[in-house]
Amino acid sequence: MSESVKQKEAAEFGKLRSFFWPVHAFELKKLIPMLMLFFLILFNYTILRDTKDALIVTAAGAEAIPFLKVWGVLPFAVLFMFIYAKMSNALSKPALFYTTVAPFIVFFALFSTVLYPLREQLHPHAFCDYLQTVLPSGFMGLIGILRCWTYSLFYIMAELWGSVALSLLFWGFANDITKVSESKRFYNLFGLGANFSLLAAGTCIVWASDLRKGLASTGSTVDPWQVSLNWMMLMVVVSALMILGIYWWINRYVLTDTRFYDQNEQKAMKKSKPKMSLKDSLMFLLKSRYMLCVAIIVIAYGVSINLVEVTWKGQLKLAYPTPNEYSIFMGNFS
Repeated sequence: MSESVKQKEAAEFGKLRSFFWPVHAFELKKLIPMLMLFFLILFNYTILRDTKDALIVTAAGAEAIPFLKVWGVLPFAVLFMFIYAKMSNALSKPALFYTTVAPFIVFFALFSTVLYPLREQLHPHAFCDYLQTVLPSGFMGLIGILRCWTYSLFYIMAELWGSVALSLLFWGFANDITKVSESKRFYNLFGLGANFSLLAAGTCIVWASDLRKGLASTGSTVDPWQVSLNWMMLMVVVSALMILGIYWWINRYVLTDTRFYDQNEQKAMKKSKPKMSLKDSLMFLLKSRYMLCVAIIVIAYGVSINLVEVTWKGQLKLAYPTPNEYSIFMGNFS
């Protein structure tokens, strides 16, 4: 076989290999921790998403979800963005990442150990019973989220985790440290690898939610949902701590390697970008046709989801009336 034929075959093999695995061996130092970071963020989001539905739908009904998104999630999201914009001008990027994730760790740890066990003392049942007698039936959803305000707060924080940790922190970090030449090869792998977290999270949800069978066989009087919730929130907290550890490791050992990150180039880009106030940022976005089109897509997506979500989850409550049963279904669904 001639040398030219060998070279041609080697080139063809290289193209085939790069098509299926477009990553060089030395790049695994950067790719694997980023995959783990994305995996853990989505792992937490899947557990929190399914748990928030189990809490709200079985306690307040699916009709509470639209009220909760408008009067709970939206104001908290706006408040968070205002605080985040202020902190981003005062803190370094690593400090901003740690400061943003820490409140989620504290809240989800406190929810299973303090807020849920004290729910009967914290929930204003008598006041909500009175509101039901004086307000029209259309306010049942709003009364429901007030009656179970600790569950509502959990729902809000779970929704914010998806928006903050996934959209803002991970993709902001990935866009900041990933070169254009890397993004063409890495971003698809991020999505493919991280979506295995749904399989892992769903299995963990089913396992934790099904612990009630073991409790029932021993005649225990312990609340089975409390036990399941403790295990799931433990997974979330441990996963969030691992996220902080991996982020620290990337900053310490990956971003100091000039093959992956050029600090001088990033500093030059940072100096070329003017700092804008929150008002200026909003005005800039409103004048952008591109961002307005993206906003329309997001709004249309939200409307479509809400048209289906309430009816679907209302029917699920009839089939799975307890939090454990509902959570097992959602785990299998995930």
